[in-house]
Amino acid sequence: MSWFQRVLAMSVLLSLCLCLGLVGAEGLVFPAGLHEIEEEAFYGNEALREAELPEGLMSIGPRAFMNSGLQRVVLPGSLTQIAEDAFSGCEGLRAAAPVGSYAYDYCRRAGIALEIVPELIHEGLTDGVLWLDENGKTNDQISLTLQAEGPWTLSVTPLPGSDDWLTAAPLSGEGPAQITLTVRQTPGKSITNRDNYASRLSVQSEYGSCEAVAALAKKGRYVNRHLNTGDPVTDMIAIALTQVGYTGGSNASELEGTPSGTPNDWTKYGAYMGINGNPWCACFLSWCAFQAGIPSSVLKPSTYARPHYFTPGVKTGAVRVYWFGSIPSSGTEYNYLNRYGIRLTRTDPGWAPLPGDFIFFRWNDYSGNIKHIGMVLSSDENEITYVDGNGNDRSDQVKVRTIQRTDRDIVAYYTPWPTVPEMQE
Repeated sequence: MSWFQRVLAMSVLLSLCLCLGLVGAEGLVFPAGLHEIEEEAFYGNEALREAELPEGLMSIGPRAFMNSGLQRVVLPGSLTQIAEDAFSGCEGLRAAAPVGSYAYDYCRRAGIALEIVPELIHEGLTDGVLWLDENGKTNDQISLTLQAEGPWTLSVTPLPGSDDWLTAAPLSGEGPAQITLTVRQTPGKSITNRDNYASRLSVQSEYGSCEAVAALAKKGRYVNRHLNTGDPVTDMIAIALTQVGYTGGSNASELEGTPSGTPNDWTKYGAYMGINGNPWCACFLSWCAFQAGIPSSVLKPSTYARPHYFTPGVKTGAVRVYWFGSIPSSGTEYNYLNRYGIRLTRTDPGWAPLPGDFIFFRWNDYSGNIKHIGMVLSSDENEITYVDGNGNDRSDQVKVRTIQRTDRDIVAYYTPWPTVPEMQE
């Protein structure tokens, strides 16, 4: 590369970073989307002290930083090619790179001092999640390896909706360590208890941070193994979908969702709500809310598919219920909707249920009250897709269904997720 080409390449990179406000007095943070640093791009740049190279960068060309003033560089795990002389002449250079990456091995070969980004290691850790033994019990222990350099701290935080079920030791140290996790409690065997516990393990050090989730679930085909995010819509939908196919049993011994007898409205959802052998569509969504850790002040548990049982925020204006005026104009339900709801027509283009909304139905009795409830998964101008339990096909199952937006069975829908402090925590 000629002197002119080298200066031009470096100028283009620096100009881009300057436009993005990424160049400080001595440091450089490259923009995302960069895949290659070309030959001699920063050759001899003595003013350069630090560079954080972005994830997605694939290669660093010959003499890219040679004889520069670079003292510290952060190398991403995406790198697959680094020229042997890319950092030649950078006296006292230190690098941070993921353990086991190409960049990490390159620094070892090149004799570049490494700042080890902390990493939690266990053979059972997959995609950042470590599922513990389903047969685990209180006081069980499991060991993880922490690869780290310098001082570090570890914190253990239950995921939203989970209990404080796990401890870890030590919580601070210096350099590599063995971390011992101890199970404080396990999910109760009762069908009415939470299906899983999960906690986030977070390590902080001067060279970076890392995280992993440790989780423990009950055994069973229809166990909810969703790890809560704290977003009520995401969590409610994900939990409900783990139950698709669950079938009500014929008696109290058949609550696992795979009955041997004729289905007859006996479910774990009914057991959670203290009622069984009865229609359970409302119990199903109440159970999902419990698994998601949603407080009753936001979504009130109910055994009845009625808007005025589920909607504590409607009276304060925190949330809205929309209805179509298709129920008898007398009684508690009509009075509640008429006073607190927003009345629409079926041709009104403004009615648009969103994912996570509750949708209310009546069945083949167009002068009757609400009989059923489901939760919206998606909708468009033609139809609504929703998940429900114990629908009108008498299958006694949790199912995903679709219905035309203009169907007369739809009576109302309700957006239960307000922006209130309880949902912000």
